[in-house]
Amino acid sequence: MKKIVLFICLVLLHTASGLKCFRCRGTDCSKGKWDERECEAKDLLPGYQNACLKLDYIDAMTHKAKVQRKCVVVEMRGDKPFLVCPTHEGYPVNCPVCLTDLCNSSPKINFGFITVLIALVLKKIV
Repeated sequence: MKKIVLFICLVLLHTASGLKCFRCRGTDCSKGKWDERECEAKDLLPGYQNACLKLDYIDAMTHKAKVQRKCVVVEMRGDKPFLVCPTHEGYPVNCPVCLTDLCNSSPKINFGFITVLIALVLKKIV
C-alpha cells in the first residue's frame, strides 16, 4: 500500500512540474550566462502550451547579431509547435521552439565532409 501511495505522489508531482527553459541573464546571452527557469504555470487556452525559444536576431539599434533564450506560449498545430518569430528585439534570423526541458541551449556543431573540404581548400588559397 505504501508503494502505491508513493507512486501516486510521484506521478502527481511530475505532472505538476512545468517545462524548464534556459533564460538569459539580462541582455547578455553568451555561453554560461543563462539560468534555468521553469515556465510560468498559466491557464492556457486549448491548443496552446509552453515551449522554449532560442531567438537569433539582428539588434535593431546596434545591427549586431544577438541571441535570446526564454519561455514562450506557442500554438500547437497537431503535434508541432507554431510561433511567429517575435520582432520587438530586432530582425529575427532564426527562432526555433522546442518542447522538452532545457532544449533551447546552443546547438551542437556538426562539421560535414563538404564543410571540412571547403575549409582545407580555402586554407591553401589564402
